[in-house]
Amino acid sequence: MKLLTERAVGSGHAPATTTSLALIVQLALACSPVWAYAQDGAQAAQPKPTHDEELRHAKQCFAAARTAYAAGKLAEARDGFTCAFELAPSPELEWNLARVYERMGDANQGIRFYLLYLDSSALKAEERVSIERRVAALEELRDRQRQQVKGQLPSERELGSEARAFFDRGVKLYHRGNYVAALVAFAAALRASGAPELHYNLAVASERLHKPSDALDHFRAYLAAKPDADDKADVETRIAALRAQLP
Repeated sequence: MKLLTERAVGSGHAPATTTSLALIVQLALACSPVWAYAQDGAQAAQPKPTHDEELRHAKQCFAAARTAYAAGKLAEARDGFTCAFELAPSPELEWNLARVYERMGDANQGIRFYLLYLDSSALKAEERVSIERRVAALEELRDRQRQQVKGQLPSERELGSEARAFFDRGVKLYHRGNYVAALVAFAAALRASGAPELHYNLAVASERLHKPSDALDHFRAYLAAKPDADDKADVETRIAALRAQLP
């Protein structure tokens, strides 16, 4: 059973080698005890899985991940490859996880696994350059994702005193890292004014709170209200990344 290669998951360079998952698991588990029991007549502990059971589980995780990836179910693919990686770490699985996270728009995790792959693999110069370019692109994505909320409202809609107070409070709270309170303040400002930029700020705050569904809804509302927004391309990229994170 061969590990998923770049040719199976998308365009780009394939890993330099493919390794049998069965062999990896056997090597990883070769020195582990098969059963664990309590000592001195105490009640026996639950037995640990045997080598064969571990191997079967790893194969199941990998097969499920490969199927999910082919179906575009990236969250399921991530979980399956993570399961296999935890049982039997390997450069090939580092590559697979990097590719999944890259497609999901998770810049930090994509960078992490690409760098692990670079460190653990013997690569040709052109292969290394290709992966370094992927890392650089993910670093740019991460910088965009860290973009601050909008501190000014360029829309024509004027804010009343109540909405302005909530908006200013939300910006200050966001910059202090209090994203929950900032979310509440931006929501109150939106109810009082309807300014589209508040949807943007709500989306960014929701991203910080790991609420992809809410962030997706607010980014869509922002573009619906401002179809010619200067940052439309960036927001559309973020929408695609958020969609990939949903089950």
